[in-house]
Amino acid sequence: MVWTQFILQGTTTTQAPKQKIFYRKIAAIAPGSYGIMNIHDDEDPKSFNSFKKLTLKRGKIEEAIDNDLSPYIPVLEDQYDETRGD
Repeated sequence: MVWTQFILQGTTTTQAPKQKIFYRKIAAIAPGSYGIMNIHDDEDPKSFNSFKKLTLKRGKIEEAIDNDLSPYIPVLEDQYDETRGD
């Protein structure tokens, strides 16, 4: 069975738990599946500046900070600067 990765962009923070549940269902239904899901929650006061990486392999999911995409500022975006017209 082949699963294709997809992008959920622009979803609200309240949907993040649903995305994790969906990923866990894939792990349970298709234990041979593998993939990576990245979640950025800019409304979380503890981890607003980092991406979480959920790695699915052999029916198990590991959650960690994605060091390739974190910290969000300055790796992916610049700090807010009023003088630039942000």
